[in-house]
Amino acid sequence: MYLKAEILSNEFPRYYLGTGSNVEEWSPAGFNYMYGTILVRAIADNYGETTLREIINILDRKILSNISEAFHYVTNDDWDSFFE
Repeated sequence: MYLKAEILSNEFPRYYLGTGSNVEEWSPAGFNYMYGTILVRAIADNYGETTLREIINILDRKILSNISEAFHYVTNDDWDSFFE
């Protein structure tokens, strides 16, 4: 119910792939967490859990600064193409 109201509202915070929300607002629906879950699940479903672990390890060690760079480094695929 909260998620539907948040999405239908004109004040819905816009999320961009791999960047999260630019708004510092609390979301009662926890949309940012659901967004992250969907993103992580899509990577695991398409590339496997081992690839997902490699991406997370790279981000954790701060070898690359963002998920799109880590994704490309591990998969050699284009981040934007992944979402088409």
